[in-house]
Amino acid sequence: MPIGLFVAGANRHDSKLTRETLETIPKWIREKGKKIKQNMRADSGYAGDESEKAFDDYLYNAHVRSRGEEKSS
Repeated sequence: MPIGLFVAGANRHDSKLTRETLETIPKWIREKGKKIKQNMRADSGYAGDESEKAFDDYLYNAHVRSRGEEKSS
């Protein structure tokens, strides 16, 4: 279930919008994350250094599925 949403043009890659998407998560959920590191599951569109840095900055333990892994599950 999505907990945050950021709308952009179809030509923008997901990984470039990770930080903006994380900022749309309701404040009470983000505050909870400051106390304990939470898990975040994402598809392969969020793979990469830029997304990894954003997840770390927001104290999320990111679990990003690699390409092909999505289709097999």
